[in-house]
Parts: sequence; structure tokens; C-alpha cells
Amino acid sequence: MNIKFLFAGIGLLAISGVAKGAGLLRLSDQLVVVNSIKHFFQAGKLILQIIPTIKNPTAESIGFFHPFVRIQLKGSVEPLASSTVKDTFYELKPRSELSLDPVMLSLSVVDLINIGIQVGKGLVKDKQVRIEVKTVMEITSQSLPYEKVDDYTIRLPF
Repeated sequence: MNIKFLFAGIGLLAISGVAKGAGLLRLSDQLVVVNSIKHFFQAGKLILQIIPTIKNPTAESIGFFHPFVRIQLKGSVEPLASSTVKDTFYELKPRSELSLDPVMLSLSVVDLINIGIQVGKGLVKDKQVRIEVKTVMEITSQSLPYEKVDDYTIRLPF
């Protein structure tokens, strides 16, 4: 008889865990990340400024760690640059948004020359290069991953 109660308790815990996990998946589906992306050239370097704004349209608070940002040429898997990893945790209240500090990524002259070499591969056309800005973050302590990809075009000065 005690075994039946043990199995019933384990079953209830499993059901509540699955329901909670499904709720977290819905939160990540409803979370909105808007990246304001700008670029400029300074001292021979290309500087990309990405300002992530996290929006929570749900009725629940969402906890997340600081986003990790990387850029790569569109159609390539090799990263051009990436941000530093920060172990900063944020809590976003229901129906609110938060603009984070800018993430600054720079590409050196060598990186720009490598991009110039891509002209022969068809990745750069009309002095424009298309890149992907990938924003990756972890939602809550449940390690639920979130990824967003933005396409962005850089006009090259050479």
C-alpha cells in the first residue's frame, strides 16, 4: 500500500515538472529581444555597437543572464568577433522591458582585409557585407537557451 503512494507521489512530481518546463518554453517563445545595431569606423577599426532590449509581454517574471553576442559573415560559420561572457543575472518583471548596456565589438585591419578577401567568394558585393548578429542567452536557472539572429549590412569604405 505504501508503494502505491510512493509511485503516485513520483507521478505527480513528474507531471508538475513537465508542466513547469512547458511553461518555461512558452516564456522563451514569447520573449522579445530587439537589437539596435550601428557601426562606424574609428582608428582603422570597424566598431559594431549592439544594444539589446529585452521585452517581457507575459504575466510572469523572467530571469535571464547577460546576453552573449557574436557576429559572422552571412553564409559562414566562422565568427568574426564575439562579446565577453558576463555572469550577470537580470530579472524582468511582467509586461516590462530592459535596455542593456551596449555591447561593443571591434574588427581590426586584418579582419577587414580578410573580409575583403571574401569578395572573391561572393560574400561581399558592391562594398557591402552582410553579417549575422547572434544573441544567445540563458533564461532562468533552468538553463533554457534563447537565440536570436539578426541580419545586418555593413557598407565598407574600401
